[in-house]
Parts: sequence; C-alpha cells; structure tokens
Amino acid sequence: MRDRLRTVVRPWVTEKSSALYGANREYTFVCNLSANKYQIKDAIESLFDVRVTRVRTLIQRSKRKTQGRTAGRTPRWKKAFVMLHEGDTIEIFEG
Repeated sequence: MRDRLRTVVRPWVTEKSSALYGANREYTFVCNLSANKYQIKDAIESLFDVRVTRVRTLIQRSKRKTQGRTAGRTPRWKKAFVMLHEGDTIEIFEG
C-alpha cells in the first residue's frame, strides 16, 4: 500500500467520534482494509503535516441488510483512531 491517498479514505465524523475528539483529542478516519498502523501513521503525517503519537485500528464487521425479498451484506471496513502530539490539529475537524 504505497499510495497515501488510498490508505486513508476519508474522515469519519459522527457524534461519537466528535465526543472522542473532545475528550482525548483523537481523530477518526476510514482506512483501506489492507493498510496497517505504520502506513496509516505515515499517510496522516504526510497528508496533514502533523505528528502522530498513537494509532488504534479496528475492522468494522459487515452487517446483514434486507430490502424487500432481497438479502445482502454491507462491506467490512477499517476504522483508525489517530492521536496527535500536543498542539497539532487537523483543520477538517475544527469548527
């Protein structure tokens, strides 16, 4: 996974992730399933010009969905919680 733009897919902004940012200064991102913590750290540091302290990841399991008689599953995806050094911020999450 060499491409940094494909490692981090998008920021994940919800009420829960906003509360996590307010309490622990952790940012939440949706990442590529094959990306590891070191690649995520490198991508965040190069894309947003910040210093990363810690990266925690989890793989969100797929859920079963039905629409009428058709049944299917949502795809799995990886979520990354990124903690930055003191004083560093990412402008996407501010304001």
